Parts: sequence; C-alpha cells; structure tokens
Amino acid sequence: MYAARNFSIRSVFFKYLSSNILGSFVGIFSGFFTYRYIEPSLLGIWALFAVYEVYATFTRLGVINGLGRELPYLLGAGADDEAKNIASTGLFYSLFSNLILLIALPIIVYEKSIDWNDSNYVHAFVVILIRLVLSSYTSYLSVTFRTNRSFSDLSNITNILTIFRLISLFIVVYLGFIGLLIRELLLPMFEMLFMHWKRPICVLPKFTKLDFVRLIKVGFPLFLVSYLISFINTIPRLYIIRLGSIEQLGLFSPVIIMLGLAALLPNSISSYMYPKMSFELGASQDKSKIWRIVFLTSIVSLISSIPLFICVYFLADYVYLIFPKYAEVSDYLKITSFGVLFIGHKTGGLAFSVMKSWTTMFLNILVYLLVSVISLALLHIYISDILKVASLTIVFSFGFMYFFTFFLSYRLTHKS
Repeated sequence: MYAARNFSIRSVFFKYLSSNILGSFVGIFSGFFTYRYIEPSLLGIWALFAVYEVYATFTRLGVINGLGRELPYLLGAGADDEAKNIASTGLFYSLFSNLILLIALPIIVYEKSIDWNDSNYVHAFVVILIRLVLSSYTSYLSVTFRTNRSFSDLSNITNILTIFRLISLFIVVYLGFIGLLIRELLLPMFEMLFMHWKRPICVLPKFTKLDFVRLIKVGFPLFLVSYLISFINTIPRLYIIRLGSIEQLGLFSPVIIMLGLAALLPNSISSYMYPKMSFELGASQDKSKIWRIVFLTSIVSLISSIPLFICVYFLADYVYLIFPKYAEVSDYLKITSFGVLFIGHKTGGLAFSVMKSWTTMFLNILVYLLVSVISLALLHIYISDILKVASLTIVFSFGFMYFFTFFLSYRLTHKS
C-alpha cells in the first residue's frame, strides 16, 4: 500500500514536471519565432508595459501568498473547514483587488511620458490591464491545487496550453504586433478558464475579518519578498530604459523572455514542493524533512537547467539566420545562458516561507538587492556596452544567490 502510494506521488510529480518542461521548450520556440515578424522597437513597447505588470501586483497585498502557505498547512493538520473558510476570504479579496487595480493603474501610467497618440502603446496597455485582472483570479486558483489529483489536472491544463501556444503562432505571423497582443491576451484567458473548470476547492467569495488578518500577517511578508525579488529582477531592464533606448530594450527582449521561460521549470518544481513542505510541517513538525525537500528541489532545479543552458549557448550563434533583425542579441544570449543554470535560486528559500522565518527571508532578499546593484554599478564602470552590463549582472546575481540561499536554508533547518 505504501509503495503504491509512493509510486502514485512520483508518477504525478514526473507528469507535472514533464508537462512543464515541454511547455518551456515550446515557449522558447514560440517566443523566438515571434521575433521574425516584429520589430525590436515594437517589442520594446511590450517590454515597457510588462515592467508595470510586475509592479501592479502590489494591490494583492500578499493575501494569495498567505493562502498558498496556510491552505496546505491546515489540510495537513486536518482542519478542512478552516481551510475552506480562508479560501473564501482569499477569493473575495482577489476579486476586490481588481477594482483597485482598474482605478489606480490607468492613473499611474497616464502620467508617464508615453506617446499615447501611438495606438501601439494604447493597445499594449489595454492588454496588460486585462491580463492583470485575469491573473488575479488565476493566482487564487493556482494555490488551491494542492493534492496529487489536482497537480495531475494542472499537468493536463499545461499540455493543452502548450498546444494552443503552437497553434496561436499563426496569429502573430498574419497580424504582427497586434497578433502578439491578441495571443498574449488569449493565453491567460484560456488558462483561467481551464483552471476554473478544474478548481479543486469550490467556495463562494466571503469576507471574514479574522481570516483576512491571518492571511495578511502570513502573506504580506511573503508577498513583500516576492515583490522585491520581482523588482530586483527588473533592475537590468530599468538600467537599459534609463541609459539606453526603447529599441535596445526591445533588442534585449529575447534575453528576458528566455530567462522567463527558463524559470518555468524551477518554478514548477517549487510550486509542487512548496505545498508538500507546508503539509509535512503541519502534519509532523519535523524540520529535517523540510531540509531534505529543499536539498532535492535545489539539486533537481540545477540539473534540469543544464539541457536548456546547452541549447541556448550553442544555438545563440545562429539567431541571425532565422531572426536577422535580432542578430546583435546572440552575444547577450550566450552570456545570460550561464544564468539559466542558477535561475532556480529561489527554490532554496522555500524553507523560509514554510517555517515563517521572516528574518532569514529578508536577509536573503537584502543580499540579493546588494549583489545586483553593486555588480551593476561596478560593471558599468568598466564596460561601455549597456546590454552586456545587464547580461553579466543577471549571471553574477543568480550564481551568488543560488549558493547563498542554499547555505541559509541549511542553517535554518539545522539550528536547535
């Protein structure tokens, strides 16, 4: 019976992992495929608003992050009714936060120096705004998928979306930049619909003050760290925007998209392991089991990134054959491919969230910020190529944080 259960768990994990690996490679292919039909200046417009997409998630205040930690913990402790109650409150706020977003974001963006007479800017902003509204509910749904069966459903959804990613490339071929915007709108829309259809917890939105306070107390530190990580990840892009041009930002877009897609695999591993760790802590209170999961997750993340690193490094030299408009990006792709190996550095910090070690968590993020800023400043002194500075900063910060986060997790789980 025990062996059969372990086999079932392993089979679900590998099904979930393989579906995300396939999705990552298809995502890389489809991402680069679009460069053949879209000018760097237009991709720069999309990359500009994508930065705002990162910052706009602040309206969620960490409620979903808190739900992602507390829900599996309560299920592990056998408190099913309590788990459904906090899920109702989490759903209520995820819908309410969209109202704040729809009012605040247009006001903030409108005051920026953006050419609103250019319809491309207007269309890109509208798509980003709709994506944010959709992702709010999708984020809620994603943290409710916590059992083996629900992860199996997530794998099926990922496979369906992978097929749609391939088919929808024809929209980009025929419509160019507008086709890209349509595609970027349809993908999260279908993802939300499929996840809603397969949602494992069916509750109505209901606000409960005590549950809301609990989610904020647990979730806001988690969210703040996640938000700061997202901000730090945009520092190279902000550097390009500040000292470069919108065309250079567009030229750098293949690097950003490649890193985003490379992060899908370690993020998928973390998404699977994180609720398992919270469930395990709720059930046994054994820190040694948490460390074993962290160790396994970090090693698997590193090993699974090697094939992608090899592909990007050796194929980067041939970008000009298929994407002549982006021939200059080859060197930057080769440099940042080394960062792919350590892009799963966040997986080592899962123990901070599970064990609610806020001090360790904020120490980790502070070091990440310092490493990113200092390396960027030093490289800027000695290297005149803006895009090369941004690329090397990514590699140095990712590599350092992989080992530093791993070290902090070991100390946290082994101290008495």
